[in-house]
Amino acid sequence: MAVLIWGLPPDSATRQAINKGRPLWSTTDYLLADLVDSTMHTTWAIANKDVPRHEQSKPPRPYPRPGADDPKKAKITAAALLAFRERTRRG
Repeated sequence: MAVLIWGLPPDSATRQAINKGRPLWSTTDYLLADLVDSTMHTTWAIANKDVPRHEQSKPPRPYPRPGADDPKKAKITAAALLAFRERTRRG
């Protein structure tokens, strides 16, 4: 039974129920978020290339990822890793 459950897509109702009602992100989701961040940063850099540093706009904020409400405050702790391991343990 566990093999069947863990083989379900990350956005299935069963997998979401295991993850406290939130859909799990797939590798593709993380890669797309990285691509969005890269594109926004490149666009920002090009738009500000001839602007004096003190007049440049602020760099874009990273695309939000699950478990990181504020990227500056997001810290991975041993307790968070253990909780994640227990939530996602197979079998």
